[in-house]
Amino acid sequence: MNFEPIFVGGCQRSGTTVLHALTCTSPRTNDFLNECSYFMFLYRAYVQGEKFFDHHSKFYFRDREHMKQSHSVILRNELERTWDWLGRPEILALKSPALTGGFPLLGEMIPGARFIVSVRDPRDVVASRLDVERKQNAGKPINVDKIVRDQCEEYRRDFESLIEGQLGERLCVIQYEQMVAKDLSPLHRFGLTDIDPGKLWESKIHQMGKSGGGAYITPLYGGELSPASVGRYQEVLDKEKQALVLELCGDVADKVRALAA
Repeated sequence: MNFEPIFVGGCQRSGTTVLHALTCTSPRTNDFLNECSYFMFLYRAYVQGEKFFDHHSKFYFRDREHMKQSHSVILRNELERTWDWLGRPEILALKSPALTGGFPLLGEMIPGARFIVSVRDPRDVVASRLDVERKQNAGKPINVDKIVRDQCEEYRRDFESLIEGQLGERLCVIQYEQMVAKDLSPLHRFGLTDIDPGKLWESKIHQMGKSGGGAYITPLYGGELSPASVGRYQEVLDKEKQALVLELCGDVADKVRALAA
């Protein structure tokens, strides 16, 4: 490929949107735009094909490796098409939190790709998820315990894959708390020294207020980098729920933070 693919991810509600917007302030990247859901669905087609290989897929490929290589070509061709559509930038920066758990496998299928991940205090992640659920339910009662446990399970699933993966120097982890304090030094590992927080959210593609994010949009969306939501879990979660979150996924959070060191 004549460009470098960089995928931005992290558990949902961990600051992936602002991280992607920051990455896209580099003059060497494409403009900030919405999530690469279409590409994610193409990737998931391979995952599903692998899951049902013995029942269905084996009739269409020589073996599992043949299917993997064939789908690798599909994914790389789609990246080439996207790169051309977005003006052929030096770096193609795409974002999808839903791809995060698949980054190690995606790294095998797209050898030149690199990955940037935001990690956030899981208590703040859960607090943010609860905010979303309350907005979506318009004041109706919600099952807080179930939401907390489901979000912690997602947190573990996404990040354990990265911890166990073999991405090495192709993975860059930045802590949300560090990012919103405007310390972007971890991104320098990928040569992204020309990121400009002053140009955050500038884009000829993405239109602020028309993202379709609905309940997922926070008051900080579209504004300057701010630590205003750091530690907000103290206002949203009682002591019991705070302890439960740390019990369910605090160890994973610590291991991912260690990758950022």
